[in-house]
Amino acid sequence: MSTQPVLHILRIDARRLINVLAEMQAIMESEAQVPKPVTLSRKELDMIKGARKRFTKRTLRSTDSPQCAICMDTYKTNRRVLRLPCGHLFCFECIGRWLTTQSATCPTCRLALAE
Repeated sequence: MSTQPVLHILRIDARRLINVLAEMQAIMESEAQVPKPVTLSRKELDMIKGARKRFTKRTLRSTDSPQCAICMDTYKTNRRVLRLPCGHLFCFECIGRWLTTQSATCPTCRLALAE
């Protein structure tokens, strides 16, 4: 029995493995070059020129959704909410988490809140 066919198969598999590893390395390098999104600090969040208040029925404008666009919960009376400068309304906890960990933009219209 000849070992030539077995060696040939091993060479092909080794080439495939090298190609796969090269592709994985290229993907990892390209992901490492993706810039980190700009977020806000807690201090910057406190300085947003939005109206932070407790929710009441009067808080909703005719153009507002009755629920937070982040958590999708319906606003309840006395829940802390924040209206961003663009006019969009969110639960204070949700928008705080979004702006400090995800992006310093409105999740609805992408208005930049960081300078």
